[in-house]
Amino acid sequence: MDIRDTQFDVNGQCTFKNNLLNRSGKRGVDRLLERSGDLYRDNEHLRRFIELIGDGVNSLKRALKPREPFSIVCHGDFNRNNVLFRYDEAGLPVDVLLFDFGTPRYGSPALDISFFLYMNTTQYIRESRCDDLLNEYCLTLAKSVPSVVRVPKDELNSEMAMCVFFGFACASFFLPHQLEASVIYNEEISEEENVEWLLKLGGDTGSDRVADIVQHIVDMKYTNYQKTAKCVQFYFYAAVVGGGFRPADRAVPAGGSRAPPAADVRLTVKLKPPVELLRTVLKSDRQFHNEIHVYHNVLPFLTEHLPEGTRGPALPVFVYGRNECGARWPEDVIVLVDPRGQGYTPARGSEHGSGGAASAHMDYNHLAVAIAALGRFHGMSFTTKQKNPVAFRKLVGNLREIQWDEDGWLVKSNGLKSLSMRGARPLMDQEKYRDGKLKGFLTMIREADRNLKLAMTPKEPFAVICHGDYCKPNILFEYDEAGQPKDAMITEFTAVRYGSPGLDLSYFLYKNADKDVQNNRWEDLLAVYLESVVAVLPADVKAPTTEQLHRELRFHALYGYAHLLFAVPNMINDNPRGLLDIDNDDEKTVEDLLVARIDAADEKITEILSETVRHIIDHGYAEQYEFSGNSRL
Repeated sequence: MDIRDTQFDVNGQCTFKNNLLNRSGKRGVDRLLERSGDLYRDNEHLRRFIELIGDGVNSLKRALKPREPFSIVCHGDFNRNNVLFRYDEAGLPVDVLLFDFGTPRYGSPALDISFFLYMNTTQYIRESRCDDLLNEYCLTLAKSVPSVVRVPKDELNSEMAMCVFFGFACASFFLPHQLEASVIYNEEISEEENVEWLLKLGGDTGSDRVADIVQHIVDMKYTNYQKTAKCVQFYFYAAVVGGGFRPADRAVPAGGSRAPPAADVRLTVKLKPPVELLRTVLKSDRQFHNEIHVYHNVLPFLTEHLPEGTRGPALPVFVYGRNECGARWPEDVIVLVDPRGQGYTPARGSEHGSGGAASAHMDYNHLAVAIAALGRFHGMSFTTKQKNPVAFRKLVGNLREIQWDEDGWLVKSNGLKSLSMRGARPLMDQEKYRDGKLKGFLTMIREADRNLKLAMTPKEPFAVICHGDYCKPNILFEYDEAGQPKDAMITEFTAVRYGSPGLDLSYFLYKNADKDVQNNRWEDLLAVYLESVVAVLPADVKAPTTEQLHRELRFHALYGYAHLLFAVPNMINDNPRGLLDIDNDDEKTVEDLLVARIDAADEKITEILSETVRHIIDHGYAEQYEFSGNSRL
């Protein structure tokens, strides 16, 4: 569609300069609190609106981004100055002529509606007749299209919630202008002085007009602009085990038991674990922070930088997130659209059969589709940090660490070293590994905590936003008619971190690929990964080479092995409870429970770990530890 963007220039810079969006919003917020502070000072939706204006440019970008299936060609400047009326004999308006198409754009109809309402209606009309106006819009729209075309009547409130920031941004700028007899810009003063002057236009009346808009947005709860404005009012019925995901069959409005309409979207709901000790060990507050931050900020920002016509990885649709923590932790929730409605399901059974370690492994076809999705996900970081490094660093800086604390890694008291020996000991008796072949690996785990910390420290130029827990349970697949996987959706962003792509790759491949695939198709999978990285990059952004990727794996394979120690007890158990058993014995540490679980199935676990150590050694991924310098780390 050959329409030029008038809100952002070719360099992606917003036409609202000098933080004008934030400051215009603050003008309205301050006035609203002056006149109605008792009503709004502690209002949850006013707090969220303040967050929106604090990230004003990105909030505007998200509002303007087209979302199917309801996007249309919008006028972009729909107000009374750009319409002419035709009147009947009684002097009542019966039709309008729309003109001045200088700022059209493709997007939600709510862009035009919100701009029109805030520019052309009084606060009284918005409070008393807003629903009537929206109904009139839907009725007229339904009459103008064939009956087979779906009109967004039920979804219009959601569309308004997602796009209302556009109406606010424009109206908060233009309404104060309309209160002045004339507005003449002074080109002899600085941009900052001009902004200060703009913020005073209209005087107190101008401030009141902006405050009226803020009040309407808050009263309508339009601050929940991801997917639906009213999700916060719903109680979600779901079966949740240990804070994990289960689909919610229905969403019932608060205060009622009425069954929802058949068109309601199935939702997936995530809650925090009910056991306090488990919430502490898992750092649930930080996990929720990361996941909400990723869905709310990181993923929209990364996808905005995809080259035109390029497809990123399939991702869940975020609806709502709350992470108040403290005494109100039971109210914390993350809500997504159920991916099954998009055709994505957990991995189906493969040639490996079912049960035991085999159930954690995937066949080559599943691995290839999953690693391709990972490549597209990592590739978005390469582009974004080159195109917009300042904003990218800000996003990364807001991620929370969930694996390390003041006492060290997840397993304390150098437990990682002792556990790591489980995979090395069986190789010590094999002739192939007697002549110093194990030296590098043994040196690596001798200071396992230190070396793992160094491996997890970001190093440029190849650091990306990593998933952190990329494995079979967190990947959903779409299948073709023959039952073969054709796409993968990445879920569960609780452990996300900034670091080498080798972190995700080592963990994914060591946990999900069996020894035959590791030994015979390793290079093929890395080639699929690199091809997918390249597929989402613009021409001026370079992907790592195969040699560079192996180098990243050499210095980060310890991450995959260390996390495999946590995963392997569940891999050999058809019905694992994992570390959720910690609520049974408050005296046991995470290391105690992990050792007990490994001991319970020592032979099977030792085989998995020793094969992984063998692969690390045979591929030279521990050689750098043979030398005392260790300069790369």
